[in-house]
Amino acid sequence: MIAQVLKPALPWPLRLGGLKPIVSTGSRLTTLYAIGAAGSRSPDLIVGKALGLLAVGLYSRAASLADQFRMLIAGAIGSVFYPAFARIRDRGEPLGPAYLRVCSGYSAVVWPGMAGLALAAEPVVRLLYGEAWIGVAPLLAMIALSEILLVSLPLHTDLPILTGKLNQLIRVNLLDTILAVTVLIAGSRWGVEGAAASRLVYALGWLLLYARFLHRLIQFDLRALMGIYMKSALATLAALVPLAMTYAFLVPPSQITFIPLAFASGAGVALWLIALVGLKHPALDDLLGMAAHLPVIGRFRPIAKFAR
Repeated sequence: MIAQVLKPALPWPLRLGGLKPIVSTGSRLTTLYAIGAAGSRSPDLIVGKALGLLAVGLYSRAASLADQFRMLIAGAIGSVFYPAFARIRDRGEPLGPAYLRVCSGYSAVVWPGMAGLALAAEPVVRLLYGEAWIGVAPLLAMIALSEILLVSLPLHTDLPILTGKLNQLIRVNLLDTILAVTVLIAGSRWGVEGAAASRLVYALGWLLLYARFLHRLIQFDLRALMGIYMKSALATLAALVPLAMTYAFLVPPSQITFIPLAFASGAGVALWLIALVGLKHPALDDLLGMAAHLPVIGRFRPIAKFAR
């Protein structure tokens, strides 16, 4: 209304030219997001119906904590990839090499973060929520591990939309949602632990489903991707060593306090960085490039060049 007052542009006579592609794309995107919402919102309903209020409270707390942790690690960077890939497409260049670079960054950073959250689930839940919520810990561990698989193929909806494969994406997403709901219903037969374990089964099915779809769409080098995954897995194991050793020789997870947990986590980060350098991980250049822009770390650019 303010815009019409400032610069009148009465909608008359009505012109419908160009309306068809807008309605077509908009309706299909609405369908896609509705299917995705059904898959993401149904767990609370299914677990609540099958197992009751206490179970859905524990499951929801575990799922939300894992999701918040994942967003804390990598949530801010996802928004820049769509326009970056759009420029690559507009230049006529292949999307595969750039996609491998994104997979490298996600697996190098998110995998150790989620694996660390799974290993530290019990002390994290105790520190954040108290002893009354300790039942969240085993659920959090399983859901955090499932997130490792679910971030292995980033941009699984953005790139099909970018390349004009929206109809195919809707079909794949519908299969994805059916798989998620079916596996969760089946897992809930074994209680809330079964519901959380079903996320691992679903994540594996999701990975197989979208791996074939995205590989056919983008034509990335599958052997190169497997090499990236191997290096990320080794770096992830290195990051877990200090906390695992702390559990084994110093204090069990049921008794560990914040300070030893923080020290073990810090040591895990140090070993993770050493592993990235030793393995010559493809994400190392990007990580060092980002770190070089920080005020303190930027002073150590010679060390960064040596690591490269």
